[in-house]
Amino acid sequence: MSLGLEEVERTSQGEYYGILLSSALGMYFMASASNLLMAYLSLEFVSLTSYVLTGSLRHNRRSGEASLKYLIYGGVASGAMIYGMSWIFGLTGSMDYAAINAALASGTTSSLALFIAIVLVLAGFGYKISAVPFHMWAPDVYTGAPIPVTAFLSVGSKAAGFALLLRFFYPALSSLGEAGRWQVLGGVNWPQLILVLCAVTMTLGNLAALQQTNIKRLLAYSSIAHAGYMLMGLVVLSDEGCAPSSSTSSPTI
Repeated sequence: MSLGLEEVERTSQGEYYGILLSSALGMYFMASASNLLMAYLSLEFVSLTSYVLTGSLRHNRRSGEASLKYLIYGGVASGAMIYGMSWIFGLTGSMDYAAINAALASGTTSSLALFIAIVLVLAGFGYKISAVPFHMWAPDVYTGAPIPVTAFLSVGSKAAGFALLLRFFYPALSSLGEAGRWQVLGGVNWPQLILVLCAVTMTLGNLAALQQTNIKRLLAYSSIAHAGYMLMGLVVLSDEGCAPSSSTSSPTI
């Protein structure tokens, strides 16, 4: 999409394509992270490259404003997330997902402290997938960024955020039980928390989209609503909820 686009041709194309590929590499790191440190570093790497890509139209005031708002929201969400991760490290003594799972399964951790940690970590994950109430950056960024960057963030960034979300909640905070059903660990019913987040995201995203007159802002709120739809698969605590759809499998009614 970037090739031959007038917006991109007015930028420093070498840096633009280099940062774009670097951001894609960071998304692969997000999807493959198996400990808290790698999860945080990869998410921050993607965020920093996204800030630069959003503000790559240096002579466009709207692009610079979008990049600044993205940076401010991202900094607040990142600070909350790493604070929550530090709580999890303090509770379990490890940053590795497998070791966190074992520590929570022992039943020696505080449920209240774990609940606070999960809420803080959700701030960072919710910002990356643009879930309510961490969605406020999306309409402005989608409007001010170059069209290819808007498309890249709406698909790649969201996919990487969901991959990171799944790897954190399923291997680390839950265990596989009988009949392919997952069970929460640590005494915190986090699916109920995400269920509320899911319902609010779907509702606000769709209602806010109704009054938009700018096509980019309309797509931004549509993307927010779709984040709520995708979160529905996370809260059912089963492999089917997180598995990709397949034409060879028939639904169970």
